[in-house]
Amino acid sequence: MKKEIEVLLLNQRLTIRTEADKDRVDQVARFVSEELQKTDKNGKSASSLNRALLACMNIAGEYLKLKESRLEEAGQVEQKIKGLLEMIEV
Repeated sequence: MKKEIEVLLLNQRLTIRTEADKDRVDQVARFVSEELQKTDKNGKSASSLNRALLACMNIAGEYLKLKESRLEEAGQVEQKIKGLLEMIEV
């Protein structure tokens, strides 16, 4: 059952409708807030939209890197399994 959970990002209150529990939503909001803070550490006053977009790009880049790493690891596991199966079949 979906419920509404309120979070604060860039001084904006957002209401999230989700099945996730509040702790998980808060964890995600903290992560996003940390990424937003990283975009502002040089002290320049970029617009909120630009900061949000840069944070999205950073998060997406990390996500894609992890996804590629996972696919590579899955391929290595598959090769090892094939090698073991070949050894068993001999």
